[in-house]
Amino acid sequence: MVADGQTEEVAMTLAMPVSIVTLVIGFLIAALTQFPTPGASATLGSVPADQLGYKEGAEEVGQRFNSAYFGVIEDLMSYAKDPDLARVERQEAVMKSYAEALGPQFQGLATRLTQQLNEETAEGEAAAQP
Repeated sequence: MVADGQTEEVAMTLAMPVSIVTLVIGFLIAALTQFPTPGASATLGSVPADQLGYKEGAEEVGQRFNSAYFGVIEDLMSYAKDPDLARVERQEAVMKSYAEALGPQFQGLATRLTQQLNEETAEGEAAAQP
């Protein structure tokens, strides 16, 4: 049971993980949307990532991951059926470009997470002050 004075502290404690999960889910949706495999970047959901709840966002990430994963498997199978060195080299270049573009995106996520944690920690400390 939570005492009356602790209700706000508990609410802040729960709000921080939810906001962080939402940031990470939004990042994953954006990264998987850009995945350079046919079908992987197709829009699976009709709601923008920043408007999804964390449960819906997690489901969206799962769908996009499955789409990307199966897209890679289908590509590998198609290369086995129809070997085409030029196509393999093009896909390799596209995948390298995608991987290189993720670096700054991860840095941006790290910055946003740090800002979010700093803000929520400050708010929690301010709320804890008598």
